Amino acid sequence: MLPAVELLVHCTRPPKEPTEDGPGPPRLQPPSELDWGRFLALTTDHGVAPLVHRRLRQSADSSLGGIEVPESVEEKLRNRVRSNAIRTLRDTDELRQILIGFEEEGLRALPFKGPVLAAFTYGDVSLREYGDLDVVVHREDVTRAIDLLEERGYSWEGSLPRKGDVALLGGRFTMPIVNEYQLQREETTVEIRWHVGDMDRPFPLDFEALWSRRDTIHLSGTELPTLDPIDRLLVLAFHGTKHRWHLLKWIADFAWTVVRTPAPWDELLQRAQTHRLERKFLLGAGLANALWDIDLPVSVDRRLRADGRSRRLIEEIVSDLARGRTTRPGGFERIRYNAKASDSPVETFGSLIRSGPLHPSLPEYRLLPLSGPFHPIYYLVRPLRLLGGAALRILER
Repeated sequence: MLPAVELLVHCTRPPKEPTEDGPGPPRLQPPSELDWGRFLALTTDHGVAPLVHRRLRQSADSSLGGIEVPESVEEKLRNRVRSNAIRTLRDTDELRQILIGFEEEGLRALPFKGPVLAAFTYGDVSLREYGDLDVVVHREDVTRAIDLLEERGYSWEGSLPRKGDVALLGGRFTMPIVNEYQLQREETTVEIRWHVGDMDRPFPLDFEALWSRRDTIHLSGTELPTLDPIDRLLVLAFHGTKHRWHLLKWIADFAWTVVRTPAPWDELLQRAQTHRLERKFLLGAGLANALWDIDLPVSVDRRLRADGRSRRLIEEIVSDLARGRTTRPGGFERIRYNAKASDSPVETFGSLIRSGPLHPSLPEYRLLPLSGPFHPIYYLVRPLRLLGGAALRILER
């Protein structure tokens, strides 16, 4: 493992006990063996600057002695962490206001990831980097949720016209054109979803199931709804696998959440099996164990030992991480990984049938915005658009 990666992994190590902030001062690689530029780039690419900065400061302040971080590296980390803290505080308050507004209109909404995950997992909203505020609502409430956000000054991605949400959400025999509505106002982005997963990789629990088991969390002086602790872990396992676990941030999210979650492992494994998420859950648990020696109970360890495919998928991610790979995996690579991470051939086949290349997408809507009843027309528009694009590329050559 590269020294820069080894230090990065050490700095993101989860605590041993739920009430701890993390391990004691880490024993770090000698500065002469570290490529600080590479370390800083990896910290940024993996989205773990707040955790890393805090751990380095804990080490430097320790009476046991720490490592001297170059001032240029410290300054860049400090500036990134400060910017992230300002942004997360702003977004946390915005999320609170959005959810209060939804509740006043009788609209049920569950935030996941973002500030609520940071508050539960790390105990501080500023200790996690994220790109947007993710909120899941019932499919029937999507239109009203978007309307309310537009009233708050948000606009849909690219200021596209909303000719009819039915065309975008799909119907009984047609797939959705979008997986979420991404709306933006100034520097804040909100994603409104009606499911946690995507159309080609659906999360098996729908909104009603998640809402019926919801928990609450105290955030910015207000109690907000959030995912049940076990559902939270299943969502993190699903999300990390969907993206091939290529960011250390997602593995850390899972590992830290495991430590903070009081639910018994056997119950976690049972619910994962019930919802066909066992292998994805095993991947998260196995990665946490491989990187940070998170103790696994006998039942989970036994399942990992018996599942050679899971072990190979874990080794693949650890190997990429150790080599310092940070590039986002391509579409085919993610499809392959998710197919191998499925719990059954039926699930794999369903994912391939629902995959993006076979169904209309947002570019078709940009080309020809249609209202709801005309959604099936996009199945004719898509091949024409793809053929036209191919012909244009040939002519350009």
